[in-house]
Amino acid sequence: MGYRSEVMAVFYANKDKAAAVKLYVDENFPKELEGCLREEKSSTHHGYIFSETDVKWYTDYPEIVAFNRFVSNYLEIADGENDLGWAYEFVRIGEDANDIEETSSDGADYVLRVCRSIETDF
Repeated sequence: MGYRSEVMAVFYANKDKAAAVKLYVDENFPKELEGCLREEKSSTHHGYIFSETDVKWYTDYPEIVAFNRFVSNYLEIADGENDLGWAYEFVRIGEDANDIEETSSDGADYVLRVCRSIETDF
């Protein structure tokens, strides 16, 4: 069965600088993960949300390698051009209560957050 996680990542910029993010994501996001990606707009930001639940997020799986390569290239562009205003955030929550991984780029507005709750199936 394997260890399962929930993951979410956001790729975004302020509305006035979002066209370049859209172009990059549309042309470069891994095709095998496109079903988990959706475009989002708010009053201040425009970008994409990648979300998967109950996933084996193993770094040696081909689709995860492709995702990490995409993120690495995205961050190289974002860090290389300070005036682009691109941001990136990532959260992975594992099965264990203390297994939470969070990363973000410089300039992130912290639009992702982890909320814990207690639920019952009773």
